[in-house]
Amino acid sequence: MRRRAWLAPLLPAVLAACAGVTDPGLVSLTGCWNEIGSVPGSALVLQLTDDQRTINGTGHFAIEAGASGNLTVTGTRTGSQLDLDLFYDIGTHRSFLAIVRSKDSFDAYERDQQQNLATTPISFQRCK
Repeated sequence: MRRRAWLAPLLPAVLAACAGVTDPGLVSLTGCWNEIGSVPGSALVLQLTDDQRTINGTGHFAIEAGASGNLTVTGTRTGSQLDLDLFYDIGTHRSFLAIVRSKDSFDAYERDQQQNLATTPISFQRCK
């Protein structure tokens, strides 16, 4: 019984360490992500690799009643904040500031040519 008594003071530290696993700044984005709530017939799916500093990847897009094709993703990461650039094979480039919200979601705010951010994000979730 006395041997277990030393565990009690350590329990809060262990629980705090485990809680850090769900910190958005520590979540790995490696894997498949798709846009939530896109227009019917449209899609944006990203396959990302994340080393906690650099984001790279590929993807596929479909524009309702328009083009579809592939894209390349590059970016940098600081904690839960991402700077992402999407380069479409049709010659389009889109730049985003993204915020990791949880292990399964992030919001991406598109930048315009003057680097102003959109007020409504494009939300992404892990592919199911």
